[in-house]
Amino acid sequence: MVENIDDEKLTIKQAVALLGVSRRTVYNYSKKGLLRIDHDHDGKPFVLRSQADLVLKKKSDQVRKTEHMPDGTILVKETAYNDSMKLLSDLTNQRQLYLEHKQMHEADKEKIEALEQENARMKSRGLFARLLNK
Repeated sequence: MVENIDDEKLTIKQAVALLGVSRRTVYNYSKKGLLRIDHDHDGKPFVLRSQADLVLKKKSDQVRKTEHMPDGTILVKETAYNDSMKLLSDLTNQRQLYLEHKQMHEADKEKIEALEQENARMKSRGLFARLLNK
C-alpha cells in the first residue's frame, strides 16, 4: 500500500470517534485486514485517515442495502437480496456436498466392518495360521 505523505494520522481514540465503534472493534478490523494500524517512532498506534474513510464507505454501503420504512418494515434492496440469494445457493451446494460425503463415509464404514468381520472369521478358522506356516 502506498502511503500518501499528506494523509492524516489518527490516534486509536480518534479512529474510534470517527468510525463510531469501540476500541476493540478498531483492533478487530485490523485483525480482519479491514484497517491497518501502524506505530509511530514512539511506538504509539495510529490509523491513516484514508483507511478509516474506506471503512466508513464500506459501512455506509452496507447500510444503503436496506431501507427502514415508517411503518417499521424493512425493505431489502435488490443488491442485498441478490447477495443473500447467492450466499443461500452456496450454502445449499455445500450442504449437498456434505450429505454426499456423509453417505460415502457411511458406506466406507460398512465395508470396513464387513472386512473386519471376515478377518475375525478367518482368524477363528485358523486360515491365517495355515497360510503363514507354509
